[in-house]
Amino acid sequence: MKSVYFFANLVVALFIFPYSSAWGTSGTWTITTNTDLSEGHNGSIVIGADNITLNCRNNVVMGSNGTGHGIAVAERIGVTIKNCVVKNFRAGFRILQSRASFFLDNNSSDNTEEGFDVDNVHETQFTRNVATRNHDGIDLGDSNTNLIQRNNFSINRANGIELDRSHGNTIELNITNNNGFSTNRNGISLDLSSGNFLRLNHSNFNRRNGIRLTDASNNNMLTSNVACNNGEFRLGPDIFVSGSTGNTSVNNTFCKGPMPFIPSSLPPPILLPPGD
Repeated sequence: MKSVYFFANLVVALFIFPYSSAWGTSGTWTITTNTDLSEGHNGSIVIGADNITLNCRNNVVMGSNGTGHGIAVAERIGVTIKNCVVKNFRAGFRILQSRASFFLDNNSSDNTEEGFDVDNVHETQFTRNVATRNHDGIDLGDSNTNLIQRNNFSINRANGIELDRSHGNTIELNITNNNGFSTNRNGISLDLSSGNFLRLNHSNFNRRNGIRLTDASNNNMLTSNVACNNGEFRLGPDIFVSGSTGNTSVNNTFCKGPMPFIPSSLPPPILLPPGD
């Protein structure tokens, strides 16, 4: 079993890329044009225009005392933020009332609340990001038709991925391992969230459940996910459904102990029971 734990944490480490921490600027910086960082920034960055790109080139955006927002995007369209390392804020990324944007290859870790705090955001892509040692890795509220793909949201105090009142999102090929260690939470948690697509995610060794659907999280499709060894002492339910109907499971693996080979064939879908 020790080798399994080592592998789970090694996968997280492989996603965390090297970065530069030399400080070139400080304070709250509002950018309105395409911007590349050549050095780190000590303070917050505010995205002040639509259709612009911030490329941090793996430089650090550093906060102090776990307060404020590292990179703030509010009421924006068509923004791209990539290669940023954001640390020591309340929320690494605060994204509000925005759409049609891209968050690529960022690392948002060691923040007191969310790595990515996403509220009323639509048609936006989160790809190849890392969020670890936050409260939640990524928390979507009232956010629809987004793509959350190939991210690593592991070793957070609460949930790796959390959806609240969020519908029609695609969540695929993510790693959400070892979450909830201080708050008894989950790898992937949906609350009042329907019509989402969860596929090919790995959600293992979380403190409560690997995948959790509650409070009228209806008509979600779960395909080819792996959720193993979740719960206290790795003995709790790997998937938990309560008060939710019409959810469908196809070719998922829920297990204890060694994780088995995942077959390539897809059996007929299984309708998940609604729970209590």
